Amino acid sequence: MGKLLCVLLAEDDVSVRNLMILRLQHLGHSVRAAEDGRQALDLALGEDHFDLVLMDVQMPEMDGLEAIRQLRANPATRALPILVVSATGTADGMQAGADHFLGKPHTKAQLQAAIAHTFEMRAIHDGEA
Repeated sequence: MGKLLCVLLAEDDVSVRNLMILRLQHLGHSVRAAEDGRQALDLALGEDHFDLVLMDVQMPEMDGLEAIRQLRANPATRALPILVVSATGTADGMQAGADHFLGKPHTKAQLQAAIAHTFEMRAIHDGEA
């Protein structure tokens, strides 16, 4: 995946958020960050266009699982690729509607590979729809 992306990152831990922003920027992507699922949902439904959402699961206000369910329920964001980035379970994020999962901690190379795989999974899903 050589395309430069506009990424929405939802992560409540400031140190993890800052590290992920740096990694994404080093990969050439632009990033908008949210501190919780509610803020991520507001940004996703706002005027900015996003190519990808990176979603933590455990966050205050609204957790990542609920944010994913709401993104999938909205026609404007239903097809948006979503990568869950979490130290906790894969299954919950996938059941909520995420396209792929990346555990914490991870390397920049693992992040890059997970982003590419997320787009592959979204293309497969869209082809089946």
